[in-house]
Amino acid sequence: MSVSAGDPLIPSAAELRAAGIGGGDYVEVGDRFLEYFTTLASLTRHDAVLEIGCGIGRMVRPLAAWLQPPGRYEGFDVVRDSVEWCQTHITPAHPHFRFQLVDIANSFYNPRGRMRGKDARFPFDDATFDVAIAASLFTHVLPDTACRYMTEAARVLKPGGRLFATWFLWPSAGVPTDVALKEFPHARAGCRVASRRKPEAVVSFSDVVVNEMYDAASLRVTALVRGSWTAGVHALPYQDMIVAIKE
Repeated sequence: MSVSAGDPLIPSAAELRAAGIGGGDYVEVGDRFLEYFTTLASLTRHDAVLEIGCGIGRMVRPLAAWLQPPGRYEGFDVVRDSVEWCQTHITPAHPHFRFQLVDIANSFYNPRGRMRGKDARFPFDDATFDVAIAASLFTHVLPDTACRYMTEAARVLKPGGRLFATWFLWPSAGVPTDVALKEFPHARAGCRVASRRKPEAVVSFSDVVVNEMYDAASLRVTALVRGSWTAGVHALPYQDMIVAIKE
């Protein structure tokens, strides 16, 4: 993983390791995803953006150069250290970018969280955002939490707002592929996981289950880009990407 020393919007290698950032170069992944946000989710420079699971700011670095007032950004995460890093390094230079901690339990990232995922409520008013981003968020939550997050995303989106999300999907009408069985050997209700002890370390879903989640949240899927993970090739985009619109 390469980083650009001296850029205040790029954490040190030690900070990245502590935050559990993986899956490619910090700068390259962020820049590539900005392309996806603009081309697939029709992100404009003046949109109000919510990032669900902001982490340590990998998506924020390119967004800080892209969004222009009245465009703005709100991000939240369940990991205190990551949120505090963003508050310290990003908000002072970009006051239209704000971050907060939401203490939702997650067996991998926040095992002592006080709020259950299935009961989570995003700390924002209805119909607030044009675009919601959940990159590598639904790959770390179980089905009941995923359903709740989807419903909450729909609530805080404006009519016509778009949700951009990444997943590990089985693209075969609900029957796990050989790759899914290998990468996610443990079956749970509605999903498969890589670890029994910490199931939210990484989670995969049937595309049938995920389509039902979108329907239940009244979100219409407008784009699906299959990732390379099912082919066993670690290239971008690695995860599957879905864009949906709030009617």
